[in-house]
Amino acid sequence: MSPGSFPSKAVRALSRTASTASSVPALLDAPAPILRAYPPETVVAERTEAIISLGIGNTRKKDFHDPWTITQTFAFEGDEVAEAIRRTFERRRTPLPQQVPIGLDDSFALDRESQWRAFLARDRLEVAPASFAQVINDLRSFLQAVLTRKEVALWHLEVAP
Repeated sequence: MSPGSFPSKAVRALSRTASTASSVPALLDAPAPILRAYPPETVVAERTEAIISLGIGNTRKKDFHDPWTITQTFAFEGDEVAEAIRRTFERRRTPLPQQVPIGLDDSFALDRESQWRAFLARDRLEVAPASFAQVINDLRSFLQAVLTRKEVALWHLEVAP
């Protein structure tokens, strides 16, 4: 098993953990360590708030990489993610945008493509798409689906026929 990879059973178990303590599969015959971590829903909510509040000034590619990776790895209940987003935005006093925020806009993705490639190369990340536009599209689709299901309007996307 490569570092950082878990069997799918372990990923599903971690995704269902309501507390901040999670057991991680042990190597060899060692006892499973207990790690304290934010639930995946909270990480997605926090990174979403950063993407929206920092807008065009956001140069932190981890704000995009982390939630993209999490949404591709864990199974989510839409209501739980929507509630985590609502609580995070409320706590940080960030208004929910009424349209596609700059940080999730196609033009932003195209403008930051070279920075994304540099980020992937610098951190030797092979699990993320080579295209920043793909990351933005995936995040926007995920968040729209989650928030629409909860009937919380975060933004409305025009769907081409």
